[in-house]
Amino acid sequence: DVQNIFFTSYAATHTALDDFQMRQGCVLVDIGSSVTDIVIFKSGQFRFLNSIPLGSRDFTHAIRDQLHITFDLAEDIKKSYAVVRHGEVQSDEEILIKNDDGYVPVKKHVISDAIDPVMADLAGMIKASIKKCEFCDQLNSGMIIGGGGSLISGLAERLEKEIGLAVKMAKINFAARRMHNAAKFLAAVGLAHAGFDKSFGLLAMRHQQSDWMKGCTDRI
Repeated sequence: DVQNIFFTSYAATHTALDDFQMRQGCVLVDIGSSVTDIVIFKSGQFRFLNSIPLGSRDFTHAIRDQLHITFDLAEDIKKSYAVVRHGEVQSDEEILIKNDDGYVPVKKHVISDAIDPVMADLAGMIKASIKKCEFCDQLNSGMIIGGGGSLISGLAERLEKEIGLAVKMAKINFAARRMHNAAKFLAAVGLAHAGFDKSFGLLAMRHQQSDWMKGCTDRI
């Protein structure tokens, strides 16, 4: 009954990367909830893939364990206040966290300290994965990051510092209205786009119609 199977991160490349980047050589890092996928293109072709068992949930677990709070609250704190350090500057600014006894002040640098080991592991694993590729020194278009984990403040700068590649956030390379934080939905949009392309091909073969709009209308 399954007509099509798509690999999420590969599908995401078709919405995030253009032909120039694929020819020049680039890395797409898709930081998901529990897995980070690393896809490398060179000379316009898909050349390398690796998945590492580390994702945005690991940052949440680190905050939960450090502050002894629920996972849901740790997730909210990660999204709102977590900052990945990429220098020595620390802030004494505090936030208030609600627990059973009321509100407790927590310094922001404590949150950064909590996630720093996870960030170090993530950067190290990504760097080691890229080194396995024979084109690792020819990635002239740098690194593009996406997925929910990529939105953590300071993460892109830390990866750039640790890995030595120019890093930028992924953008969807076609018009998308009301698409805030597009990098977070990169894989989902990639799957939808790939699914539409594939389904349209099947539709055209079945109905043998050159007018795809008429084909869609007839199907409806």
